[in-house]
Amino acid sequence: MGIQNIRQIDTPNISICIPTYNRSDLLKKTITSVLRQTVKPYEVIVADNCSEDDTESVAKSFPGVVYYRNEKNLGLAGNSNRCIQLARGEFVTILHSDDLIAPKWHEYWLSVLSRYKDSDIGVFFSSIFTIDSDDRAKIVYRIFSQEKVLAPGEAFRELWSRNMCGLPASGSIIFRKSIFNDIGGYVEELSTESDALLVLRILNNYSIFHSPRLLYAFRIHPFQTFDKVKQEKTVEKKLNILKRHLNIFKDFYNNELRPEYRHPMFYKRVAFMYMAIAFFHLLTFKKDLAGKYYRLTKNVFPDVFSSPLDYLVFISIIFHYVKKLVWGRILALPIKRMAYNWVKD
Repeated sequence: MGIQNIRQIDTPNISICIPTYNRSDLLKKTITSVLRQTVKPYEVIVADNCSEDDTESVAKSFPGVVYYRNEKNLGLAGNSNRCIQLARGEFVTILHSDDLIAPKWHEYWLSVLSRYKDSDIGVFFSSIFTIDSDDRAKIVYRIFSQEKVLAPGEAFRELWSRNMCGLPASGSIIFRKSIFNDIGGYVEELSTESDALLVLRILNNYSIFHSPRLLYAFRIHPFQTFDKVKQEKTVEKKLNILKRHLNIFKDFYNNELRPEYRHPMFYKRVAFMYMAIAFFHLLTFKKDLAGKYYRLTKNVFPDVFSSPLDYLVFISIIFHYVKKLVWGRILALPIKRMAYNWVKD
């Protein structure tokens, strides 16, 4: 189906922003998924963080794509802020340059945003599924089975009860651009963990909308994170990321979380989620790594396991992750080639 330009004057405008760095091979697929929308996007922006490969020529080879190159590498968070500054739309999404969106992504979100254009909803997001380097679906992560609007306090409770300490990857999120005037953008000092604090601030202040539709594919691959250098996943990097994440939640709980939402289980659930990862490392005979995850988490939150309820919550989280992993893989089977079909020649 060709792109239809059926937008009307009062239709919401979505800026699709693609921050990128040295990822021209995957960038081509990402842009292809964007330009195969059934309804023509309002604008597509590629913000190049001083790539040293052929990113510029790849981006400019697609008609209608607006290409910007930063004067210097701003880091992942800084480049995301740059995207927000460049965006002219009322709404904006940060689509990372290794992920894909469904052909009806834009058409669907325009219909949703039209319904809630004048509401106080700050972000709109959908369920997601992961893909590998060959665009094959691996795991489906479905949060709710139907469309749902959650108020700020309710959002915390509902997501935490499903063992989620935030929202899915940013490419599955539509931000109302005006919220950045109130809460600021990505904290650049946090680099690759800046999205965690941004999402917490959103949940603290705004209602959110969820769609169960699988409109977004999040790619898992060895070089997941691009900041200022190509970063491969190592044990040391994983532990550093864990430490920064835990401290983000700790500082947010102590300094920013609204009093009416404050409860020890807020941060304990976060700690238990990471301890569950340590437990699974133990089951796979990674005793040393499991011990490091456990000790680091216990060091940041020393009062976990201070009551019998804590143990029950921890066990429930382990069972939840097992169920989510098994069920997610089952749900991925019938859509194994769905993302592949979005971008195939």
